[in-house]
Amino acid sequence: MQSPYYPAGPYIPYGAPAYNSYIPQPIAPTDKKAREALLTTLANQIDYYFSAENLLKDIYLRKNMNDHGFLPLSVISSFHRVVGLTYGQIVLILECLPKCKNLEYGTIEEFDETKFRTLDSKDDCTLPFQTYKFRAAEDPLKWVLPEDQRLKHGKDQSIPAVTKRYQEPEAAKEEEKVNGTATEEKKTVEDPKAEVAPAAAEKPNTTEEVKAEN
Repeated sequence: MQSPYYPAGPYIPYGAPAYNSYIPQPIAPTDKKAREALLTTLANQIDYYFSAENLLKDIYLRKNMNDHGFLPLSVISSFHRVVGLTYGQIVLILECLPKCKNLEYGTIEEFDETKFRTLDSKDDCTLPFQTYKFRAAEDPLKWVLPEDQRLKHGKDQSIPAVTKRYQEPEAAKEEEKVNGTATEEKKTVEDPKAEVAPAAAEKPNTTEEVKAEN
């Protein structure tokens, strides 16, 4: 039996680092076109996870869904392809969400378990933070597994109070226009202050003008 081959390496003194293990991390593109292309690719990848084609076979994803079909952002951000596309920057996932067509999403305000005490309070406090949750846009309850088959996130029953989903560009512009009009009308009703030019002060008649009138 042939013994395994171990390539010879350089002499390394005891206690010295074997080599420079620092590897520069890639940075997300800052160019507008390149970043937009990246967000589109990322949105397509996340869309695939929530497609019927994938959910039929992706049992791991479904194990993380709660009774309402929601799962946290941390599950999606841990997938290898998502990590490769985001360069480890979660903000890129949040930026691409409006482009995703197969899911709806919302936020939940939670509190950090770490206790701390402020200078003006003698009671223990917790730090609030927002957690994003996603679920399939179409028939989300269809993919929910029995509770005994779920993982930790699948047993967390918290859900967002308000959810958002993909809108066609024209529909989004129309909604923005309607909301803008409604806001202007509200301002007009609540604050009906019209800018009226102050009335010109009456100039007192001079002695010559009085004589002319007489």
